[in-house]
Amino acid sequence: MFIFMIIAFIIGYVIIALEHPLKINKTATALLLGVFLWTCAIIGGSDILVNSEAFRDYTMNHP
Repeated sequence: MFIFMIIAFIIGYVIIALEHPLKINKTATALLLGVFLWTCAIIGGSDILVNSEAFRDYTMNHP
């Protein structure tokens, strides 16, 4: 899920950068991208942090 979020961010950023040639609204694209990325983070967020070995080590060393 994390890799998918990075790819979605890059695509969204390119769309925002190409606002004039694509004739789209920068604000609407940024808001939709933000909602989409937060939704992905909520759905797959536990896989990003909880299953991480570094996160497990941190929680064990800092109760």
